[in-house]
Amino acid sequence: MDSVKTRVLTNKEWKENMILPKEILHELYWWKEVVVRNQDMTLQVRIPKAVMVSNASPKGWDMTLKLQTEDTLVQHGEWNKEQKRWTSNKKEMEAIFLGLFRYGQVFKELQIKAILIKSNCSTAVQDLAKQKAGETLVAEVKKIVKLCQQLRIQIQTQHIPGISNKMADASIRLSTQADYSVKKEVFISQCQVWEIISTLDLFATRENKLMDRFVAIGEEEEGTEWLNAFSRPWKGEIFWIHPPIPKIGKAQIAWEKFKPKSIMTAPWWPGQIWFTSLLIDSSRQLILGECSLILNPGKEMIKRKDMLPPGKIAAFLMDQELIKEGGYQQNFQITFTLNDYIRKKKYKLSAKKLSAKIVNYLGLSFQFYYTLFFRIM
Repeated sequence: MDSVKTRVLTNKEWKENMILPKEILHELYWWKEVVVRNQDMTLQVRIPKAVMVSNASPKGWDMTLKLQTEDTLVQHGEWNKEQKRWTSNKKEMEAIFLGLFRYGQVFKELQIKAILIKSNCSTAVQDLAKQKAGETLVAEVKKIVKLCQQLRIQIQTQHIPGISNKMADASIRLSTQADYSVKKEVFISQCQVWEIISTLDLFATRENKLMDRFVAIGEEEEGTEWLNAFSRPWKGEIFWIHPPIPKIGKAQIAWEKFKPKSIMTAPWWPGQIWFTSLLIDSSRQLILGECSLILNPGKEMIKRKDMLPPGKIAAFLMDQELIKEGGYQQNFQITFTLNDYIRKKKYKLSAKKLSAKIVNYLGLSFQFYYTLFFRIM
């Protein structure tokens, strides 16, 4: 190659063609790929704009994201058979990776360039801070570092004692028996705002039922209409549906068969597959408030020292007639929070009177969810 360049310079034949040997072509292609993979990285240490709290248990993982708007987003999942055999340190690394991956769209939408990751696993915290690890975790560290480069975010880590990691433990230890329930006064005010009266309470117990007629979620109880909400078709009633979090997806499938007029209550957790489906299937959404303020823990939950779900909880009006009339734009215009009405005791305002005031209650957090939902779709 050097001799060819020398000959060109001597003869001043700048347009001369040259056939490169395969070895040189291989090297040129390699450098081309390296240049393409290169990404601009700043040496400036940015101030974190969000906090992620991770937690991994033998059964599953959980990741909560707290934004500067004081909104809390939650992601969680269960390990497969192979992952269950991993060490606790590797599970923690995988939980952090999955959290970063699933929140990637949120970071992009909110232009978050730096986050603080809190974990009760000292090994994960130290390895990510140094960006190097032992042989068993080196692949996990590389995977997380590469993902951060793709997302163009900086990460900082902080160790928190296991006893302090209550927020992350919450969704892993969620009560599968659903013996927590919406407070009675919140249920009443929400029904009055929407001018709807539910006739049957699904997924209830004798202690936490919100109306006289209910379907028992567990063992046979006195006064129940039937056992196991999924054992009969959902039709002929206006249902109040508040399923355990692990069964929200199954509840949506059961509702899809007959699509009865219903109110479904679930955590306001953008990013979950079932959350997006609820937005699509519902005609109205009502953010009730923080779970800690809206829900009453049940006796079994208190006995096991389980915690209420983190973040906010919302009600979704499943009414196909309203969806046909209004569409998505109308849906989002009538989404608001209930806390202001609870504090000011405006329960008796009808839905028509509320329509002119609803826009005033659209907070900054909802504007984010509105943008995020339509960008994802």
